[in-house]
Amino acid sequence: MSVVTGDAHSITYRFEGRAVTADLLRVGRISSATAVLRRANRQPGHRVLVACDFISNSARSALLTETDVDLSVGSTGELVLSGKTLKPPATPPPATAHRSRRRRAAERVCLLTRERLRQVDVAAAVAVTQQAVSKMTEKEPLPETPMTEAARRDLLTKLSLVLADDGLVETYWYGIDPVMEQVRSSIRLGAELSVQILAGGEVAADVLQPWRVPTRGLVYAEELVDLSVLKLVEATAEEATLTLRVPADPTVWTTATWWRRVNEVQQQSDIATVDPVIALQDLNASADLGDGAPQRLSDWIVSR
Repeated sequence: MSVVTGDAHSITYRFEGRAVTADLLRVGRISSATAVLRRANRQPGHRVLVACDFISNSARSALLTETDVDLSVGSTGELVLSGKTLKPPATPPPATAHRSRRRRAAERVCLLTRERLRQVDVAAAVAVTQQAVSKMTEKEPLPETPMTEAARRDLLTKLSLVLADDGLVETYWYGIDPVMEQVRSSIRLGAELSVQILAGGEVAADVLQPWRVPTRGLVYAEELVDLSVLKLVEATAEEATLTLRVPADPTVWTTATWWRRVNEVQQQSDIATVDPVIALQDLNASADLGDGAPQRLSDWIVSR
């Protein structure tokens, strides 16, 4: 399956050789399928893609019995389109996955800070309560900050092994302008639409520690945005010069906001990025070009 196009209201994806249009319905937490279906504005010939953060087992089962309903669940990564499960629910239960994401976000903040952080500071950076930070440290304390270079390298090695967020959904675009400009234009478009968009991958790495001319762009967006207004055309994942990803992990936004607040380079740049550890995970997940860019970014994170 590949997404052909999409915006804040609908997506069109290719399934078994045919284009399928689904209207988007965004819900935070679903406990009743009846209430959700009542809100859905079903149209003949269109499916409805229900995108939610959490869903009860009973509501999930009820929605999946509807022949014209697709489902995307952020907390488990499950994706069901046209009756086919493309991504089964992740092995960890929702609460565990959520706690793991917040723990990794707190570790990213500890690794990147150059100041001594209290629990209340970490909580503010990750956008959780101080009680939540206290609870996550009951079995395993967070690192003392500021960390030593050796400790940062050890923690970064562990975090680098975490798979990059492959998103709730991605769309793929091709353009002839330089990749850096495609990303810059996407961020400007997001600002006009009040949709937060951040640079990830090669472009984020280039903003943070220039090394290679980016050949593929990756942006994280709060919701689907139609980039055809930027004179980009729909493409396959292999052909794309720019990928737009709606992330499953909400801490992408919180740590990026904290990073922009504490980093002077980010404050002065017109390209807002994900935090450096997320950018490194993106590089590690992409094709190895053999130019040492991931190692260079890793060394910079550790020793800057």
